[in-house]
Amino acid sequence: WTAITSNPQSTSQNASFGSTTAGVCAAGRTSNMDAATTTTNEWDGSSWTSGGAYPASIRLMAVTSTAPATTGLAFGGQNGGSPSPGNVATCQSYDGSTWTSQTVIPTATSDNGGAAGTSASALLSGGKAPSVTANCFKYDGTSWASSPALGTARRTAFGMGSTTAALSAGG
Repeated sequence: WTAITSNPQSTSQNASFGSTTAGVCAAGRTSNMDAATTTTNEWDGSSWTSGGAYPASIRLMAVTSTAPATTGLAFGGQNGGSPSPGNVATCQSYDGSTWTSQTVIPTATSDNGGAAGTSASALLSGGKAPSVTANCFKYDGTSWASSPALGTARRTAFGMGSTTAALSAGG
């Protein structure tokens, strides 16, 4: 491991995607009081720069990305704030400079549901809607549709693969 320049804003539960030479870190939790931010920072392999602001203060989103690594899709999540901030069904695409609203997911889901695929063909599995769920939804670049559910409900899972061959692990 090699130390690099720290992200300008300390966050957790954010939408992060990309590679070691082109990455994005957007929104997320900023404090123990569950506050969230709209800040987006981009990594170019040596330094951080400001990117387009995320449209809302949200945390715990699921994310996918597509080459170039500074393009991605963030969906679901939880409004910042406390108590009981509430799940969201939003879906936002990032083109490397601007976040754009896309069709919302069918059920408001947070707690990092497992995500697989790309910005144009994504899969969301599990999460919290409002309790732990086995829901699975598929995005075709235009709209979301229900897919076969997970065998076991889970949240904070890791998703990987494509929309036709995905894996949901952990949680």
